[in-house]
Amino acid sequence: MDIEGLRVVADIAERPVEWLWDGRVPLGDITILEGDPGTNKSSLCCDLAAALTKGASLPCVSQRGRPRKGGALFLIGEDSIAKTVVPRLQAAGADPQKIGVLEGVAIPGDVDRIEKAIREIDAKLVVVDTISDFVSSCLSSNQAVRKALRPLREVAERTGTAVVMLRHFNKKSSGRTLHRGGGSVGITGTARSQLKLYLHPTDAHMRVLVQDKSNLGPLSPGLVFEVVPNDDNRFRLEWHGETDLTVADLEGSKDGRPKLEAAEKFLLEKLSDGPKDVNWLVKKASGTCSKRTLDEAKKNLQLVTKRTGKGKNHVVSWTFPTAAEPRKRRAKTTTRAKKPAAKKPAVKTPRTKVQKAHLPKPSECDML
Repeated sequence: MDIEGLRVVADIAERPVEWLWDGRVPLGDITILEGDPGTNKSSLCCDLAAALTKGASLPCVSQRGRPRKGGALFLIGEDSIAKTVVPRLQAAGADPQKIGVLEGVAIPGDVDRIEKAIREIDAKLVVVDTISDFVSSCLSSNQAVRKALRPLREVAERTGTAVVMLRHFNKKSSGRTLHRGGGSVGITGTARSQLKLYLHPTDAHMRVLVQDKSNLGPLSPGLVFEVVPNDDNRFRLEWHGETDLTVADLEGSKDGRPKLEAAEKFLLEKLSDGPKDVNWLVKKASGTCSKRTLDEAKKNLQLVTKRTGKGKNHVVSWTFPTAAEPRKRRAKTTTRAKKPAAKKPAVKTPRTKVQKAHLPKPSECDML
């Protein structure tokens, strides 16, 4: 054909999708892993890298044939490599000879260096932690982000490497869940897979990994893992299989959200032996739910607020209502609802108009 860049689809050979982590992290493309700080995003990537360097199966999958084996390349912006990354990799049992750390790079300016490092250690996984530390373009611009990430995506395709880029959630808790990640929606648009990591709604030591975008196949089920401390003050990840929890559940959807159920269960347990100080309840529930969710659970359980003491020494507590209190509230509501309306007069008395006296005009007087 005479037109540059034009190809007929019949001349393009179909190529199957290859996965580093079946259904979740594709080879030759970009995956986004996002979540709030403290949800162990970096630790998850260290766990994947360790399995890759050992040639072990990745969590909760039954891969066909032998598991993939190769190196891993880390681009670290936030964490200390010596104090955090190395101990996490050691706790996960990684082979340190197959893991590299590339420093002093920017995206897209240094993608050539990244590609050379990938080929040098035969990396099958590249971890960018976090995207805001390495992408030099304005992250709030859709066009600029797409333009910056395109060269990195081309490197991933040429080398057959999976690129996992980490980012934090933004401060907005409403709107579409695909837009919860910080920066432009162009980051989500460029990635072929997007994973979200949450604290478990009922267990502070557990994490929930869910997928909310996949351009290469159906969404994979959510997974649960536990953060287990070791004897040497380190920790490892212990996987517990699939879960039915969804993004809508973990984002706080009003339709049967686990956070609300956990808050109700928490209050039922803590108040079973009597009233408790509200501040104490909020502190104890910090690993389970927020104060806002606790207030909603209190309303659903119809708990009563008690105030004791005066001035600075007063204490506000929650407790279950006594047998008399619900009747009082119902009686008060009923009385208010059945308050008789003011009686209106049955028949309105019509107003009588005052008749003005007729005074004769001067012409009429002459006629008389």
